[in-house]
This record gives sequence, C-alpha cells and structure tokens, in this order.
Amino acid sequence: MSELQSKSSDIEDNQLLTEIKENEKQLTKSLREQLEQVRKDKAVLEQELQTRTKAYEIKLGSVKSSDELEKLMNIQDLNQLKSEAKELLERSVDQENRLKKLEFELEVEKGHVKILKHDNKALKQIAVEMNAVAEQEEEYISNKLLKRISGLKKEKSELLLQVEQEEEYMTNMLQKKLNQLQREKIDMENSLEQEQEYIVNKLQKQLDSLRAQQSNSYESNTLSPVISKKPSKETIDIQSSTAETLLSEIAILKNKTIEMEKEFLIKLQQCNKYKGELIQLRKQAGLPTDDIPLDEGIPNVFKTVPPSPNRGGILRRSTSSSSQRSLASEKNNNIPPLQLDANDAPLRSRSNSASSRKENKKAQGTLLSLANQH
Repeated sequence: MSELQSKSSDIEDNQLLTEIKENEKQLTKSLREQLEQVRKDKAVLEQELQTRTKAYEIKLGSVKSSDELEKLMNIQDLNQLKSEAKELLERSVDQENRLKKLEFELEVEKGHVKILKHDNKALKQIAVEMNAVAEQEEEYISNKLLKRISGLKKEKSELLLQVEQEEEYMTNMLQKKLNQLQREKIDMENSLEQEQEYIVNKLQKQLDSLRAQQSNSYESNTLSPVISKKPSKETIDIQSSTAETLLSEIAILKNKTIEMEKEFLIKLQQCNKYKGELIQLRKQAGLPTDDIPLDEGIPNVFKTVPPSPNRGGILRRSTSSSSQRSLASEKNNNIPPLQLDANDAPLRSRSNSASSRKENKKAQGTLLSLANQH
C-alpha cells in the first residue's frame, strides 16, 4: 500500500510540475505578444504624429510666406481686404482647432502609452513572482521526492534483511528435516535387514530340522527294507505343515517388505523434495550445495529392485566425501552441514550383512523347491 501511495503521489507531483511549466510558457508567450503589440502601436502613433506635425509646419510656412503678405498689402479694396482677412481668420481658427485636436489625441496616446507601460511592468512583476513560486514548488516537490526515495530505500533494505532471515530459517529447517528423514531411512533399512536376518536364521533352523528328519527317515528306510518305500502319513503331514507354515511366513514377509518399500518410497520422495528446496534456497542465497548428498535411490534390501554390487563401499565413500564438503562449507559460510558421518556405523552394519542376504536367497530357493515338491 505504501508503494502504491508513493507512486500515486509521484505521478501527481509530476503532473503539477508539467502544468506549472506549461502555464509559465503560456504566460511568457502572452507577455511577449503584448509587448510586441505595444511597440508596434507606439511606432505607428509616433509616425502619425510626425506626419501631422510636418503637415502643420508646412501649412504655417505657407501662411507666413512673403508672397501672400505682399498680395494682401497690395489690395486696395477694403471689402476684398476684409474678406481675405476673414478667410485667413477662419483658416487660423480651423488650424488652431486641428492643433488642439491633435494635442488632445497626443495626450490620449501618451496616456495609452503610460497605461501600456504600467501593464507591461505589472506583467513583468507577475512573471517574476510566478517564476519564484514555481521555483519554490519545484524545490518543495524535489525535497518531498528525496525524502520518499530515502524512505523507500530504507524499506527496501529492511525487506532484504527480512528475506535473508527467512531464507536462512527455511534452509536450516529444511536441513533439519532432511537429516531426520535420512536417519529414519537408515533406521528403516537396518530394522528391515535385522528382521530379514532373524527370519533367515529361523528358516535356516527349520530347514536344518527338515533335512535331519529326511536323513533320519532315509536311514530308517535303508535299515528296514521290509517296510515299503512310501513315506508315512505322519511325515507327509509334518512336511506339508512345515512347508505351509514356511510359505505363509514367506507371504507375510513379502507383504511386510512391500509395505516397508512403499513407506520407504514415500520417505524418499519427501527427502528428495526437501533436498530440491534446500538446493534452490542455497542457490538463491549464493551458498554452495556440495555438502548435500546425491540421491542414492532405492536400497538393495527390497526384492523388487535387483541388487547392485559394491553398494556398501560406494555409500561409505559418498558419505565420507560429503562430510568433508560439509566441514569446508561450515568453515566458509557458518551453515550447519548434513550430519552423515554419525550414521556411518549403520551403513557398515548393512555392508557386513551381505552374507546374511546370500543365505536368505539360498533359503528362499530351497523353500520354493520344497514347496514345488510338495
């Protein structure tokens, strides 16, 4: 809201400045036009006055010419002389009237010139005052804009600090969740391996007991040839019951492994999501992403995925290198690295249980063969 208000006020200030400048231009233009018109009128009046004075002087000179005086002096007739004098008197009266009229017009024109000079002076004063007001308004608007710019800069710096703090908080939170998911993942793998090892040992014992029973029955058959070669119903029932129990346990184990695989995949997806968000936030903050481990994929514990050789050594190498990178990034950027070396012991236990996996496969193969026989 503050940014919108500042933008609207800036637009209003700019519009006010443009209006003031346009008014100043129009005023100066009108003043110049009026001055030019006054100058033109003054020049026309002066020219008319000069022409009239010249004509009046010419007429006065013609009246004072000696020829006319001599003519008047030479006139002997009194009536003619009176008529000439009367005519001259009328002409002088007309000329005096014209002279008075011209003087009146001259005074009127002088009054017009004074009025125009006064108007010109007033317009100049108004122009000066308007320039001063425009300068004051420009200074006020510039100071106001500078204050708003400084306030916006402060708000920008505060927002940047808040964004950095939020990014740091998010990175720390995501890193904690990622570490927790990795621990849960390793714990699930270890628990699954322990359960499988326990079940394999149990099945191995049951297989040993079955083999012992089969060997005992074979020895009893060899010692008593009179007895028919067909096994007794009790041994068949025992073998069928043990095979059924083993098959049911195998089915239960398969269901458990499928459920654990689904749960592990969900956790793995969450872990990858948090990893992606953490990498994106670190890239935005300009921090290194070398200490974040790569996706290891689905472990070899699950039956649905074929096992890959030398998995334990690769995991140990990746975790050790990631721990070294995390230490280097901790020295440079003071960001808590991924604590992966603490989980090195469970990884070693997984690598040590490779033999138990082989025994598990052998036991499953023998159980399936027994089930097919029965």
